[in-house]
Amino acid sequence: MHNRLNKTTICSVLCVDIVGHSRKPDADQIRQKEHFNELVEAALSTVSKNDRVILDTGDGAAIAFFGAPEDALTAALLIRDGVSDDNRLHPQHPFELRMGINLGPVRVVRDINDIFNIVGDGLNASQQVMSFAAPNRILVSRSYYEIVAPGNDDVLRLFSHFGIRKDNDAREYDMYIVGRAESESRTVWREVSGQLGKIHPNPAFWMRAVTLGLMGLTALVLLLSHLFESSSAASPMKAGPPGLDPARTVKDAHAKQPSADRKADHAPFQCTEAARMLNKCN
Repeated sequence: MHNRLNKTTICSVLCVDIVGHSRKPDADQIRQKEHFNELVEAALSTVSKNDRVILDTGDGAAIAFFGAPEDALTAALLIRDGVSDDNRLHPQHPFELRMGINLGPVRVVRDINDIFNIVGDGLNASQQVMSFAAPNRILVSRSYYEIVAPGNDDVLRLFSHFGIRKDNDAREYDMYIVGRAESESRTVWREVSGQLGKIHPNPAFWMRAVTLGLMGLTALVLLLSHLFESSSAASPMKAGPPGLDPARTVKDAHAKQPSADRKADHAPFQCTEAARMLNKCN
């Protein structure tokens, strides 16, 4: 780090803020800051101390990464996921973070305590990008996005364009948001870093799939019902003359047909042998 002292360097700067930290009671502030420090230490465990500088901001931290630009995003994801895990384990003491990453010039200096520190526009812009982020969100500047994203489809899948915002001095910031679900973005980034992982579908995906399936089933039922009604309407009972009772018409038609008994009554008499013996016929 001594070789960077008082020299301007282009690096990635991650700024992290604990949301609402200063408004909490002292005991809660101490508890949150202890958890936060542990998360930051764990996230930076694989980054050489010579390749980073940590600035404690009281309610968060600013971290400069002088090595690979991707180190800043990896640390941000690890910190965010660590907070989520910690909140699940300690739901009675939840806390939220907002984060911003920028790529820009900084100068390494020594502060009043003879500790390495950073100053410069790269730090200021990172703090401003962070200020536009909602709780539990990570925003990155266009300068950082254009370094880590082009040519890598897996990294591109992590980001969505957030838009352009202006600060109080009318300076514009074009930003991108890490827009995927926590577990999914963490898994994708670990794959990019060369670690094996398995992407678990977002619960919202299953909700959309179930909704579409129900809509398709409803449409099928309505179609079959419509076809059945159309088939029934195509073959109605033939109507008789106006005012004519169909039941009576059927009865009259039946009455017009000669029955077997009537035919028997009008049939010619045939003399049988028994009838002749009884002198019933000639």
